[in-house]
Amino acid sequence: MPQSAPPKALVILLGWFGSTHKPMKKYAEIYLERDCAVLTSCPPLLATMFASDKYLKPHTLQVVKEAADFVREIESSAGYAQSGKEIPIIVHYFSNGGAFIVNHIEDFVTEAKQDFLIDLTCEQMIDVLTLSDRLYTQGYEVADSAPVYPRVSSLRNAIAEVFPNFLLRLFFQIIVTMVFYISILFHVVQGKGSPTDVFWNRMLTHDLCCRQAFLYSGDDNITDSIKLEELARRRSSAGIEVSVSKFRASKHVCHFKKYPDEYKVTIHSIVKKVVSPGEEDETFESFLRRIEAETIDE
Repeated sequence: MPQSAPPKALVILLGWFGSTHKPMKKYAEIYLERDCAVLTSCPPLLATMFASDKYLKPHTLQVVKEAADFVREIESSAGYAQSGKEIPIIVHYFSNGGAFIVNHIEDFVTEAKQDFLIDLTCEQMIDVLTLSDRLYTQGYEVADSAPVYPRVSSLRNAIAEVFPNFLLRLFFQIIVTMVFYISILFHVVQGKGSPTDVFWNRMLTHDLCCRQAFLYSGDDNITDSIKLEELARRRSSAGIEVSVSKFRASKHVCHFKKYPDEYKVTIHSIVKKVVSPGEEDETFESFLRRIEAETIDE
């Protein structure tokens, strides 16, 4: 967290399936350079692979607790305590590893706003509402290569990216394929609809934040860009403020690696909308000129 001044926003970075803190660090640095505090979390590998609520829910509650503690610490500092302002929150998530966590956060928000509690303790309810209040109207959702429309092909391709060993990769691809079809059969028998439809409908009606940015590529072999564009249009027609950044020839969760300058401009624009609403966005050309000038000064 920046030490010279109170941070302008709190960013919650939620990693993809198979992510570690090392590659997430470069994304954190983008926000740190813009005077934001950053909390990074990588979802459990197997829990993400099988979309296991049993393990993803406790992980999500831990993320919520750490973020709420961050908020209280920041807002107790002189810069916020004197003004009475609340720090805005940006949730930046990658692929379905992050999307699963975001969905669980929304579930907890819904539960916390009910008249009675089912699973949440009083402390957890306070933590959830602390995030919800600062995220919905002031914050932003940034979805990088997300959400992924669940298909067997996308699951198999995701596993291929995580497990380079052929035998290990083949083993998990077979297991995931079996689980996928068994889950569909189980849901159909119970009359619940397929897990794919349930997940996608949730993303269509998502209500955690009123502003969303989708960062994606048409060459991604895991995220279906056509389905994602359809989702973005429907979200926009539902009254959500939606922006899209479509990168060319970049792979899944590799848009920053392929186009670092353009990616930074996109993030800078989002941060600026959150911390300085109403100001004109910086263009890509002016960004390059500013970076060049700063380099010369150094």
